[in-house]
Amino acid sequence: MYTNRLPPNHQGWHESRAHEAVEQAMMQCYTLGDRYQALVFKGAVFHEILQYFNKRSYNTPYCRTVVHAFENLPQGDPVTDLLVELQCGRFGCSEMSAEEKQDLSKLPQQFLMRVMILYSSKGTRKWGIDESKYKIGPNEA
Repeated sequence: MYTNRLPPNHQGWHESRAHEAVEQAMMQCYTLGDRYQALVFKGAVFHEILQYFNKRSYNTPYCRTVVHAFENLPQGDPVTDLLVELQCGRFGCSEMSAEEKQDLSKLPQQFLMRVMILYSSKGTRKWGIDESKYKIGPNEA
């Protein structure tokens, strides 16, 4: 950044770890703006977060991003609402790495509860049960 040049070896910048770093940096900026009540800065960062997720329309937020937001922002902050909505609207659309699956256990209870409430309030999809998965007893054949 200080030299105004890209490093000579920048392969891999478009891998998921780079996207996770971008998300975390934006969330850290947003929480900094919240902490110092820099409302114009916070609003500008929120706009960038929205643009980021609009461009990556198939992705859910990374677990570490969610953890940072819920640990550092007040309840009811618009970013926490956005993270819940993104998780509900896009879950299953992106592939999770093994590391991300391990991070699932770190998700805040408040986030998981709000995800469940939003899922149940939508109620637009009926979940069918595939009875062929559940074979119990003598009629299994």
